[in-house]
Amino acid sequence: MINSALLNTPSSPAPLRISSAIPALDLLLGAGWFAGDLHELLGEGIGLGELSLLLPTLAACVRGKRSVALIHPPYPPYAPAICAAGIDLARLIVIEPKSTQAACWAAEHCLREMHEGVVIVWTQETQLIPDVTLRRLRRAAQLGNSVCIALRPLRAAQQSSPASVRLRYASAAAGITVDALKLRCGHDRSQSEHAHVPLAVLAQCTQSEALLAPQMRLRLQRVGVPLLPQIPAAQFAALSAQA
Repeated sequence: MINSALLNTPSSPAPLRISSAIPALDLLLGAGWFAGDLHELLGEGIGLGELSLLLPTLAACVRGKRSVALIHPPYPPYAPAICAAGIDLARLIVIEPKSTQAACWAAEHCLREMHEGVVIVWTQETQLIPDVTLRRLRRAAQLGNSVCIALRPLRAAQQSSPASVRLRYASAAAGITVDALKLRCGHDRSQSEHAHVPLAVLAQCTQSEALLAPQMRLRLQRVGVPLLPQIPAAQFAALSAQA
């Protein structure tokens, strides 16, 4: 006999999502990044505007009194420009390990300790990360109910991954294109699996020329997209003290 109580069991609540604050990207993701899960952004090289895609997410997380971490960034983050993007330095953790293995270890521990935070890790892989390491990252994200975004080389697309979401990004003439290689189970397949983020949107999200990679800054200047003035470096100490 079937237990009737089982038939009335409510469905599991929808997982927490953190909006990307970029409409085209949110539409692709289905409302935002999933808390408690691993996402991968795959690109050919660095400095293509990937940080510009993620800054609004970090700012929204910080406004919610949650912490964010940047691990193994290819360039030292510029604190005054990060403040200009609306990110409180007091809630920002920057870790610069010496290897991919150390970066993944740091990311795992940050994910475990943060509650509903965001951890971005640039893997900078010379050899592809083993599956067991990726699974540890995803498990750590689940334990901390945090968002993990791993920025990996495009060749990693040839490797299977436990990440629920895998996106390929590339520089385009008028912005950045993002294509879904893998989406979380249950995603509405009627929605587009391609997004285009215009340069003007990236400039608005970044809020400061100093946070843009040189290639992206040059492209913005060529098409005449206005940029907000960057905060002078001399104000760094004052900003840090206020944080």
